[in-house]
Amino acid sequence: MEKINFDWGLLCNSSVIDKDTNNISLNSVIEEITVKSKKGGAEFPKKGAVIDFSFEFVCTWSRRKNFNLEESADARLEILDPTEKKINTIDYKLRFNPKIKRIRSRVNFNNLLVTGVGDFTFISSIKEGKSRQFKEVSRLVIPIKIE
Repeated sequence: MEKINFDWGLLCNSSVIDKDTNNISLNSVIEEITVKSKKGGAEFPKKGAVIDFSFEFVCTWSRRKNFNLEESADARLEILDPTEKKINTIDYKLRFNPKIKRIRSRVNFNNLLVTGVGDFTFISSIKEGKSRQFKEVSRLVIPIKIE
C-alpha cells in the first residue's frame, strides 16, 4: 500500500524558499514554452536542438501515516517529447524526517532538448518500500511552440 502521495507539481523559472517560514515562492509559473528560431521556425533542426532554458520542476509530496518515523522513497521525473519519445530521466530521493507530513522536491534544469513543436509531458513516478517498479503518479503537459 502506498504511504506517500503526490500532491501537485508544476514548472516555473525559479523558486525561493524562505528560511524562516519554509514557505516557497514560485517565480514565473510556466504553462507554455515558446522557442525563438531564426527565420520563424524554418531553420529549426529536424532532430531537435538543445536550448538554453533554466527552469525547475517543483512538486509536493505528503504521507498518510507514520508521521513519527523517518521514511524515504525513490522518485523519478521523465520527459517525453510530442511523439512520446523519452528525452530525459532524472531519479532522486524523497526523505521524510520524523514528524514531517509534507515535503517538496525541486528538480533544476539548465537546458531542454526540443525535438519539435507539440505537447511535452513531464511524468512523475515513485517507488516505495520493497517495490521494484516505479508507479506513475502524475503527468504535466506543457506545449512547446517554435516562432
